Amino acid sequence: MSSCVLGALMLASLIPPSLAGTCPTNPDTASTSTASSSSSSLSSVTDPDLVGFIAAPQVLPAGSLLIPMDQNYQVYTGSNGYSRFNFNCYGHVVKLFHANIPCKWIIASLKLQDQPDIVNAPVKQVLPTTGAATTVTLYSGPIAVHQQYASAALTLLTQYNSAFPSDSLNTVQVTVFQTTANITVSVRHELTNKPYVGISNAGGNGNIAIGYMQYASLSEVTHYSFLGTATALASIDTTTCYTLIVEMHLDNPGTNIYAQAAASFLQSGGNVMVECAGTLLIQIH
Repeated sequence: MSSCVLGALMLASLIPPSLAGTCPTNPDTASTSTASSSSSSLSSVTDPDLVGFIAAPQVLPAGSLLIPMDQNYQVYTGSNGYSRFNFNCYGHVVKLFHANIPCKWIIASLKLQDQPDIVNAPVKQVLPTTGAATTVTLYSGPIAVHQQYASAALTLLTQYNSAFPSDSLNTVQVTVFQTTANITVSVRHELTNKPYVGISNAGGNGNIAIGYMQYASLSEVTHYSFLGTATALASIDTTTCYTLIVEMHLDNPGTNIYAQAAASFLQSGGNVMVECAGTLLIQIH
């Protein structure tokens, strides 16, 4: 569930911030998130989020960065002795967006469940330590940074790996590879937006989503805002700064006012993610 929240954060469409005054400076109208174009000769499906979409192949030049998004590379042992996914890989990518570093979301076309997105890519590890030349197979939608931006991105990722927010619940460093030869990849989305999350507390469970942000080492005010009162979600409209509104649980029968606000926000181009009991109530209203 937590990876769903963070995944939605990465692909959230950007709403132009209000000119009225209280919006953070990071979200800006110049930021965008677009789908990689698909040739009609490859597929008649033009929506990249529908089954059957085939992205036009792209050549990723040597020297580009690959950030794994799977537990083969982004994993650590928690205090309970169990393996845990390192959500900092999501957080680091979001921070790259806010630093104006464009990224590519690689998802193999027409792949089946548990199939890889990149197979046997020639790479060397560059973070958290350097390694010899090898090959990697990556799953779960790895993120790529084009060689043009790799030097700046690597400097930033090194900083992110060494300095975590004081309220971070996870200080595990992220693994990053650099390609040693050109590779051909299927880029589903070109990511350049700067997500900004509004965490609703209308159902009294906003602290759950805040925990996810802290496990990804994202910072309040810079990357998300806590809508701490039950009426805050109802006030969301097209003038707000958020690209994504998250409601973790909402079972209040008087949900209609929230549903109306969510519908308005969606129609303005925003994104809403509702979980648990709230999904049914929002649909009903």
